[in-house]
Amino acid sequence: NGRVRGTVCAVTDDDFAIGKGSGITMCRDAGYNYVWQWSRAGNTTWPIQHTFPFALSHMDCGRGGQNSFQSCEYYQPLPGDCTHADDILLSCEVGPRCPADHFYNNQLEACQACPPGASSRGNSSVACEC
Repeated sequence: NGRVRGTVCAVTDDDFAIGKGSGITMCRDAGYNYVWQWSRAGNTTWPIQHTFPFALSHMDCGRGGQNSFQSCEYYQPLPGDCTHADDILLSCEVGPRCPADHFYNNQLEACQACPPGASSRGNSSVACEC
């Protein structure tokens, strides 16, 4: 079917910063509502990571407005581009689905209204944006 199962790496700090929106999109694409944790593996690699190839790098889903990661920009890593320390560790949660003018506040464990003129684009894991 042409699908490749593998890890997603963030080679640079810019890739990692851009990647939070990618995490939101990937969680939504997998049926979850928000990102619980988004981090670079660093020294915390897990043995299972080494059983998978590097599938994607330089992933950019903007701020997470896409409904599927396939509509995001990404590259297939070239040999030597990534190490498993560059892998992104993503934890998604089901959580509540907030209206477009709200976001999910993990500390309050509730949807919180955005200021007038701002939106979370219906993503319960991101702060409000104009």
